[in-house]
Formats: sequence, structure tokens, C-alpha cells
Amino acid sequence: MKKSFLLFFPFFFPLFIFTPYAYAMDRIYPDSVFKYNLKRLEEKVVLFINFSPSSKAKYMQNLLEEREFELEYITETKNIAHIEKTSQRYESSAGQLAEYIKINRLKSLVGSTNDKFEKHAERLKFFRDQFDYRTAEWRFVQNDINSLNIYSKALSSF
Repeated sequence: MKKSFLLFFPFFFPLFIFTPYAYAMDRIYPDSVFKYNLKRLEEKVVLFINFSPSSKAKYMQNLLEEREFELEYITETKNIAHIEKTSQRYESSAGQLAEYIKINRLKSLVGSTNDKFEKHAERLKFFRDQFDYRTAEWRFVQNDINSLNIYSKALSSF
């Protein structure tokens, strides 16, 4: 573990120095491809260097919030070119969080995560209703809502 950290540190150190300047003025959304990919790389590095299961899960909760903001932006701007990937990224983040909590037996985070899932499901209904129910965009967001309900039930039974 220490060797891999020492090997990757020279590569990632400049990332931490320059990344805040790349998007310090505003949020970065999926339609800003280069900056967004840089932001996602930073998120993966921060997730990798969080060693405590509890701190990693809390960071994953923050990432889920970020994915919700991205989905909100994409639905508000009706940027349908990015809605499928953004929706899938949101669902994946929620599933990874639920699975991580179960695998690491973080029972103290089950309640707050389920509360977050419920709040997000309500907000996602509003996002979903921005589209006609016969469109793929509506179904993408509905799928996120359905997944949140499944993840919430899985955590509750844990």
C-alpha cells in the first residue's frame, strides 16, 4: 500500500495543487467535459486516500449530493445529451454507497443514508416531471427513484 502511494503521489500532487483553480469560480457539470473529467479524477483520488471506512462512506454521501446537483442542472437546462450518463452516474453512486455501508457494517450511517435517499427521491420526482412521461429522459430519472427505493429497503433490512 505504501509503495503504491509513493508511486502515485508524484502524479496526483500536481492535481491537488492545480485542480482548485480549474473550477474555483463555479460548479463543474457534465457538459464541461475536460473540467468535469478532471473533477471526477480528483474525486476518485480523494476516495482512494480516505482510509477509514466511516470517512470514506461520508465522502461517498457527499459525492451522492454532488451527483444530485448535477442531475438537477442537467434536467433544468434540458441538456438531454448528458441526462443518460448523469442519471446512471447518480444511480451508481447511490448503489455504491449502499453496498459500501453494508459490506463495512456501518450501521451508524444507515439512518442518515436512508433519510438522504428519501429526500433525494422526492427531489428526483420533481426533476422527472420536467419531462414528458413518454420520453427516455423521464424513464432515466424514474429508474433512479426506483433504485433509491431498492437501496433504502436493502439498507433497512441490514
